[in-house]
Amino acid sequence: MADKLRTFKAFEGVNNTPFTDGLLADNQTITGKEFSDNPVIGGMQKFNKGLLGTTLKTGEQGLNYLMATGLLPFSFAGDSAEGIYEQLPENVQGDLASLMYNSRGMDAEDFGDHVKGHLLEGLLANPTLSGFVNKGKIKNNKKKDNVTEAIKYDLDDTKGLFLDENIPDNIKSGIIYEYDWYTKSKRWEGDKGQNLWHGLKVDKDKQALLENKIKEKIIQKEIIVSEGKTFPEKTMIKSKLDDLDLEDLNKVRIEQGLEPLKERTIFIDKNGNQINSKFVAGTIDGKEIALMPNEIKRVSYILSDGIRTSHRRFDENANTMGLVDRGGNRLTLGMRMDSERMPPYSIAEMDTLSHELGHLIHFQLAVDDIPTFLKNTNFETGLATKEMIAVSKKMRPNLWDDTHLQKYKFMDEPPDNVLQAHYDTVNYRMKDHELLADFIKGYLTNPKLTKELAPNMSKILKQMVNESWFKDILMLSKADILPPNDVDDGLLNTATV
Repeated sequence: MADKLRTFKAFEGVNNTPFTDGLLADNQTITGKEFSDNPVIGGMQKFNKGLLGTTLKTGEQGLNYLMATGLLPFSFAGDSAEGIYEQLPENVQGDLASLMYNSRGMDAEDFGDHVKGHLLEGLLANPTLSGFVNKGKIKNNKKKDNVTEAIKYDLDDTKGLFLDENIPDNIKSGIIYEYDWYTKSKRWEGDKGQNLWHGLKVDKDKQALLENKIKEKIIQKEIIVSEGKTFPEKTMIKSKLDDLDLEDLNKVRIEQGLEPLKERTIFIDKNGNQINSKFVAGTIDGKEIALMPNEIKRVSYILSDGIRTSHRRFDENANTMGLVDRGGNRLTLGMRMDSERMPPYSIAEMDTLSHELGHLIHFQLAVDDIPTFLKNTNFETGLATKEMIAVSKKMRPNLWDDTHLQKYKFMDEPPDNVLQAHYDTVNYRMKDHELLADFIKGYLTNPKLTKELAPNMSKILKQMVNESWFKDILMLSKADILPPNDVDDGLLNTATV
């Protein structure tokens, strides 16, 4: 449940002037304007804001208490919805959130906020309840071609947003890629009272307006993706939207006086045949080329069913930084965003995400263990395990160094709790799917080293990926770029600070 019940929070700030300025801050899920489109709420907001705070303070406070009392049913409904939602199994939560708001990534508090917000705006504007559930559908006055635009913001959107007047213009406009929005949205940055936008201090009201605008565009894209009937269909839709994002990114770059990025890098294989895959990792132009950070973000978004930052396993274990949940026939990517160990736009975040991408790939290949991975090959399980251990030690050295045992080396035997922790670590690092994830991460982020340490497994992985259903998205290949050029690592660089 929320830190404070909405039923009590409804009365927060009743002695402030003006009260309505912040009344709907978390509930303007549709309009995102200073004054609500709802005629009743908008009228109250304008009337309250126009009151003279000195001469009519007592009268305003009376109105404030009256308005707060009127909020009670909506606040209670939000609290009730949150409590019920929290008790549901995760797959049922996802189905319910998808049905009502076209978004499976909601936690209980977010769901309660949406119920309260849509009741508040929808019920008063539609007494027949016909507009109660928005289902994430945007008003019909939106231009149709806006649906495929990137999630971008320009100088007009960020006017007055940043508290530091010396912020350069190239920070004030840019593009928000979906992975960044789902993991670094207002729920993580703004709700802690920090009022941050990509780590920079901002005006909280301007931030709310901008983020509501972004949320609308995210919902638009979710609706398009939901038109796919199967997961491969949805994945291909995401891949096409990604191409459109790149077109819009170039518009932003031109506005900033920067050279546009190539819309598509054309790769050819050793036989001169064109490779149509969106992303390629391997020997490119004679160099071992890894996926760039933003390419890892993009592939992770495309190959997952959803992204969330809250999960019961994060609550159970503070050391769990990321996960892939296969519940409900879905592959949900979970990335913890409430730990100082994994700040946004950090090496630690990319380190975790690339490991989780390894899980996404082996699950998409329908491979959970090493014997299945080696099916139809002559390679032995023992040798395969040996190769992958060598890669895992490079990808996660802290998992293998056993430093926790060093201070007990002069004792006959470490304490029982230390031994148990060591056994748990050994059991975890030797699990087939953890070795597979580290190995795939190695190929994507350091193909040269991985091919040296695991030559046989690298050949098997390359063949499996290049014959998979998602080969049009990712291929592992020896290739050249046509025409020859340097690989640009700036694709969709949303981390502009």
